[in-house]
Amino acid sequence: MQSDLDKLTTLNIYDNDIVNLTGMEHCTNLTELQLCGSRLKDISPLSGLTGLTKLWAYGGQISDISPVAGLTN
Repeated sequence: MQSDLDKLTTLNIYDNDIVNLTGMEHCTNLTELQLCGSRLKDISPLSGLTGLTKLWAYGGQISDISPVAGLTN
């Protein structure tokens, strides 16, 4: 439900088997995101999260950060 996603401002994802961020583009009020130790390779669903001010992504398989290069916050 979109109204629930609108309340989400911080999300921490640690040591899990997540391989896909599809749906994250709906978390439009997200300001902080930690992606640590996952199996993610593609972070392109984050490209439209213009309110994102902090992004931690380590211990995973992400090699291309260009999808978030245009985020200015």
